[in-house]
Amino acid sequence: MIPYVETQVKDIKAEDSKISVTGMIVEKGPDYLILDDSTGTLLIRTSSFIESDSGFVNSDGFVKGATLTAKPLLVKVFGNLLRSSENLELNSHLIKDMSEIDKELFKSVKAQYIN
Repeated sequence: MIPYVETQVKDIKAEDSKISVTGMIVEKGPDYLILDDSTGTLLIRTSSFIESDSGFVNSDGFVKGATLTAKPLLVKVFGNLLRSSENLELNSHLIKDMSEIDKELFKSVKAQYIN
């Protein structure tokens, strides 16, 4: 099984497969999210999820992440990279709410180990 590779939007390559990206949700549509990680934006496909009060739920009823609100929400998204003719998109497998973490500590650790 191929592991997810933590990356930033600016570093995503067309040959990448399973990745995870952390950022703020800046837009939400019926079957997609736009995630901004401060290096770029990425379209996240969420068509296999249904939003509920307890988060995104797939067809099996398994809670996959956070309920989206009007305020920006910090999330980590795991998924497979989709290659369309013009843009890269991520087909989400898991959306994890990270809004309760210490954001300054997260930025510091991310800068040290991911950048």
